[in-house]
Amino acid sequence: MDMSTLKPISIKDFNKQNSKTLYRSICVPSVVQSYSLCIEYMKHWFLSKFPQDTFKSVYIEGKNIYDDFRSLSKIELLKRQMPALTITPSFSWDFDNDTVDLYPYGLDLYTQTGRFKESFFSCPENNSYMGIGMETILMNFNFRLKVESRAQQLDIYKFIKLACRIGFTCGEDVDLDFHVPYSLIIQLAKDNGFEIQQDTLADGSIKETIKEIPAFLRWLNMHSSLPFLYKHRTLNGNNEFFIRMRNMYVHVRPGGLSGDDGEREGQMTNRFGIEFSAEVRFPAPKMYAYYSDNSHKLQTIYSAWYQPNGPVSTCYTFKGTDIPDKNKYGWPLYMSTTYEDEVDGNGLLEVDFSELLEGDIGACIKDSLCKGLSPALFCELIFFNGGEYITGKFDWEKLKFTSNNPVRSTGTYIGVYIDNDYISNYILTSSGGYSNRVSGSK
Repeated sequence: MDMSTLKPISIKDFNKQNSKTLYRSICVPSVVQSYSLCIEYMKHWFLSKFPQDTFKSVYIEGKNIYDDFRSLSKIELLKRQMPALTITPSFSWDFDNDTVDLYPYGLDLYTQTGRFKESFFSCPENNSYMGIGMETILMNFNFRLKVESRAQQLDIYKFIKLACRIGFTCGEDVDLDFHVPYSLIIQLAKDNGFEIQQDTLADGSIKETIKEIPAFLRWLNMHSSLPFLYKHRTLNGNNEFFIRMRNMYVHVRPGGLSGDDGEREGQMTNRFGIEFSAEVRFPAPKMYAYYSDNSHKLQTIYSAWYQPNGPVSTCYTFKGTDIPDKNKYGWPLYMSTTYEDEVDGNGLLEVDFSELLEGDIGACIKDSLCKGLSPALFCELIFFNGGEYITGKFDWEKLKFTSNNPVRSTGTYIGVYIDNDYISNYILTSSGGYSNRVSGSK
């Protein structure tokens, strides 16, 4: 072979058809979603040890303060029935899984050393790839039980000792839904030709949404080794995308178990307590990596509830809709609550709000109806469902509301506004307050 006929190989021209130059972004998902998943798992893990409906009351510390209004009556809110269970979760801040889950590189090096060929989502036609890195979080749970008698305390103490295998660990494989950051999904849709709709919110910020959700979801699952889901996210009241990860290992280490001597009330002792602790190692997404031909700058840290003009607020039970303190007439907010029920066959929302308007306000409504006046002169109710204001028809005779259009969620937030001046005048007139200064109460 004549070596003089050979030419040097240019790296730029070598294997051009298989080389790729892609942009890559790191997107850190919200930790609170893994936190709430772990709480849900441990609640089910503990309650599954007991027969159904053993506990009359189950309270999770740190949940939204209005959550109990969805299922409890006024009497049940005032006094907890027993047996009662309180679950207190706590997050381990310094856990690194024996140095496995340390962060020694920083975002720049993580961004530069990714390998798109290991991505779970791959679309070679459009050069779009998505990968995920996992880690383990550590959470501690404290279960406090209250029962009526010493006999119940001793029996349940023995049962927990046997059922929860105190002193021994246990584990199982579970399937989990992990949230995919919304900014990543929007960028993926843009890079692959899906139409994006832009809406201006009340605060002036722009909200981007994908128009053809069914087509986009089908396209995602055609190119992904992990199933994508599109469902309601109770954290913020929006419909968003999740991936289902199977056979994720959860490790539980039951800890101490103890009882107390009850609470003294006069000559009697009751409300005996049992306290049980457990440590849980739970899988969680560490970061998402996104690769594409187009340059992109994703929101680096994805908060659970992103507010452009305010602080980050998170709660894992449901989003408390921001109901104004005053309505358009200047009336103050009398009360706010949440209503949860099944919608009718047409998807319309029907709410019976008679229990919200009792006492003087209820009497004022009846009096105005007898006089042929509308209670809307002094009382206004507003309804939010799925983060949107709901319009509808009021039946003041039956104190019921029916929405004009179908709603998306079974949970509805209600705000009640009252014209206090009108109510005060009614009370004074009906009770004789304008004619004397001392009178018997009616």
